[in-house]
Amino acid sequence: MKIRTQFYLLIAGIIIIPFLIGGVFFLLQKRNEVQVQPVPGYEDIVRATGKPINREAWEEISAFLSRRPPWADFIITDAEQRIVFSTLFYFRPGMILSDGMLTDYIRENSHHYLFQIDAPTRLSDDGLLVITQISRERKRPPNPFERIVQYVAIILLTLLVFSITMSIIIANSITKSVLVLEETTRRIAAGELDLQVQARGSNEITSLTSSLNRMRLALKEEEIRRARFIMGVSHDLKTPLALIKGYAEAIGDGITDDPTSRNRSIEIILSKVEQLEGMINELIDFVRMDTNEWQHHLSEVPLVPFLQTFCNRVMGDAELLHRQVTFSIELPPAIQVKMNEALITRALENLVNNALRYTSPGGLVHISAILTHSDTEEQDRSPHEVSTGNRNPKQSTLRFRNQRVKFSEFQEQKKEQPSRILIQVTDNGIGIDEEDLPRIFDLFYRGTNSRREAGMGIGLAVVKSILDSHGWTISVHSQKNKGSVFTIFIPLSADSLVY
Repeated sequence: MKIRTQFYLLIAGIIIIPFLIGGVFFLLQKRNEVQVQPVPGYEDIVRATGKPINREAWEEISAFLSRRPPWADFIITDAEQRIVFSTLFYFRPGMILSDGMLTDYIRENSHHYLFQIDAPTRLSDDGLLVITQISRERKRPPNPFERIVQYVAIILLTLLVFSITMSIIIANSITKSVLVLEETTRRIAAGELDLQVQARGSNEITSLTSSLNRMRLALKEEEIRRARFIMGVSHDLKTPLALIKGYAEAIGDGITDDPTSRNRSIEIILSKVEQLEGMINELIDFVRMDTNEWQHHLSEVPLVPFLQTFCNRVMGDAELLHRQVTFSIELPPAIQVKMNEALITRALENLVNNALRYTSPGGLVHISAILTHSDTEEQDRSPHEVSTGNRNPKQSTLRFRNQRVKFSEFQEQKKEQPSRILIQVTDNGIGIDEEDLPRIFDLFYRGTNSRREAGMGIGLAVVKSILDSHGWTISVHSQKNKGSVFTIFIPLSADSLVY
């Protein structure tokens, strides 16, 4: 039970208990309330006895009995000791109540009742007597103040017991939950990251176990990433270091005595040193991006000239690798985006270089930029399809399911809703294994296909880090042996456009 619910029950109990006790007291009082048997009128008593009775005397008897306590019983007899009226079941009207019978009854019940015999009438010849019986336990009328004190005392005692009980329950619930979390966090802090946090109960504290489990899994994943980092760095640094060591030992041992062999060994050593330097710089740059210091250097950049310059440059790089790069930029000419130009260039280079690397000679890489008004979620977008049967860039077939917006249409719609820019890098290469897709943006993760290539598994992690820090997002769709498409989503409001 939630702690808040337990406190609500405590407050509700404190409010409801007095009313419940009051209701019980009222019912008990009604139950114990004595039903006063009314004294019959003059006509009724004459009719019941069949004998004349002095009216004035009977009225005085009725007045006398009206002042009696409600719990008192009485017997009325006439001059012949005949019972005229009685509230006692044992003595019925019409019976002759002899002195001996009355004396025996009083003697047998004197320890429970008090008895009183009165002749309340002023007339001496009527002979009417009133015998009153009152319980010794109720001989005095109840004191209202005592009843109130008793009522309040019972309420306070009940509230005290209820409050103590609920406080103990709430305290135990909180204490057990805190102890479980304390023990679990202590063991996780000691390195037991495989420990599953078990929740006991369902209060607010135990609900933290889900957050604690997520933290534990994140720490475990971070530990795995750190181990992967050490293994990756060790593996990638080990190969060039081994070559440097081997050639250096060959030079030292005199194996490469001739100048040609020695110069060749020195060139290999220098190239491997440059490779090591590049790897180290790549690591330093990635760590530097996490500091976000570069965000102070964001500026408005005309997007169309920027993309055209970039695409023209990578087209030349692709020709050297016997690949083809095409591009189509369908954006307003003067649109500007706030960004760090150098970092975005690096992110796009990483995407295009990956596409060229995993595309066979003669393969096609297409770069596109469009505006869209679609609110469809990224995961609902189908991948771009690149035809592999035609190598002519002008005749390459690209199909987009996303809604394209022409510049003239955009001018009409720009005030209706915010837009965004989609930059897409599409290739018809070997694709990405489905099992690798969820983790390709993880640091130092190298997919099945990339393990045959040189690298440290940092490129796509750098891309995602750069885009995330700009407030942009990226998604990837791929089919094995058909190609991949990386889509960058740039949020853009209509007020940000410059025409």
